[in-house]
Amino acid sequence: MTLPALLPRSPASPVTDAYARLTEVFPALRVDEIAAGGVLPSDSGWVRAADL
Repeated sequence: MTLPALLPRSPASPVTDAYARLTEVFPALRVDEIAAGGVLPSDSGWVRAADL
């Protein structure tokens, strides 16, 4: 019987590695990924993509 190869464990998000590289260049950068359906922050200092 042939078994399929197991894929390596994927990161939490498809863009996790990209965020890690960005923080190497911009140490002050902070990215908070909100789960689907989660409440988006609206405090001062937060900019939503729809507001850009």
